[in-house]
Amino acid sequence: MDDRRSLPRYKARVPCSVLCASTGSTLLTHTESLSLNAISLTIPSNPTYGSDPSNVGNKVVLTLALPGGYAQLSGSLLRLEQANAIANLFVFKIEGANEVDRRLYNEHLDSLGHEQVPL
Repeated sequence: MDDRRSLPRYKARVPCSVLCASTGSTLLTHTESLSLNAISLTIPSNPTYGSDPSNVGNKVVLTLALPGGYAQLSGSLLRLEQANAIANLFVFKIEGANEVDRRLYNEHLDSLGHEQVPL
């Protein structure tokens, strides 16, 4: 099995939306960290502003508001854990994106690599 941290991971608070494939609902949140193959984000547990973790599902479409533009990436759930008393940490494996969106995402990762040390 591959080491889940074999690629650099960068702390990055990027606004994003999560479209849940199982329910069709969209949640607004932000990322916690980014890597070439995965994105971690927190989703509040609050029933008004967040979601029950079981309602998010295994397949999602993430839309990230990057400095260079919006990037849409599809993903599957790798890990879910309680981040704190009011939020859950979700880690999604990036499974797909069109060429332009993947380029925007990769360029943003490159810029993070110049600004900070990997986690």
